[in-house]
Amino acid sequence: MNTKGTGENSVFKPGETCPTSGQYAVVDREGKSVGTERTVVRGATFPPTPGSGQGYVLVDPTQLATSKPHPQTRGQWHEIRKFIVPGLLAIYLNLSLLVWGWVLLDVSTGTLHTIRWLGLVLPDDQAYVSLLRLAFYAAIGGAIGGIVYGMQNLWKHATAGEFRIVFAGDYVFRQFGAATLAVVVFALVRGGILTALGTDPSTATTTTASTFSSFAIGFLSGFGSYQVINKLDELIKQAFGKPSGSNQQGSEKQDEIPKDTQETVKKKT
Repeated sequence: MNTKGTGENSVFKPGETCPTSGQYAVVDREGKSVGTERTVVRGATFPPTPGSGQGYVLVDPTQLATSKPHPQTRGQWHEIRKFIVPGLLAIYLNLSLLVWGWVLLDVSTGTLHTIRWLGLVLPDDQAYVSLLRLAFYAAIGGAIGGIVYGMQNLWKHATAGEFRIVFAGDYVFRQFGAATLAVVVFALVRGGILTALGTDPSTATTTTASTFSSFAIGFLSGFGSYQVINKLDELIKQAFGKPSGSNQQGSEKQDEIPKDTQETVKKKT
């Protein structure tokens, strides 16, 4: 046996530090086993040999199995982890609902601390302030509608095991997009269908009917944001469609008229 190698062929003397846990055979000066083995743990020192001039050679290294969690424990942790993110999102949505509820209370009482905290100064024009409050009602309704929609979807997908982490951003930011969309819808309704808000076109005073109507319009816009966006897309196409299409079709139809007929018409004119 080679007594100058490394690993299993290395000969270790008593008192040296064991590099690898396992079964070590006691060998003589020539590297032949004397029939005695010792179990030595890594980091421990080799014990004295039965005779002088003897050493230790690794013959059977210990195979340390990697510790793995119990299948049942692993399954429980997977179930817990599956509901951690939805649980945090649920807490976030509930806290957001409380914040928007406080803002609604602030606006409805007329204190408007939210605006003052933003460093904005309210104008003296009461009609403008009343219209601003209606816009706030619409924005708050839109945000709450977006939160309620997110709560419904979160519960639905989490209980069905269909929740995906990639949609977490939608739950977090939907309320802000819904509030903005609600203000846009409020402006469109205010500028077109004023009777839907319970207001008179000649005044912008805030009434109970207009307050609830603004909040309701905002809530519906936030809760059904997908449908509202599709409807706005249709309105944009109708309002800003290509008017040149009709002229182009007319010119194409004119080209279809025979040339002799066109010349006859020109002579008569």
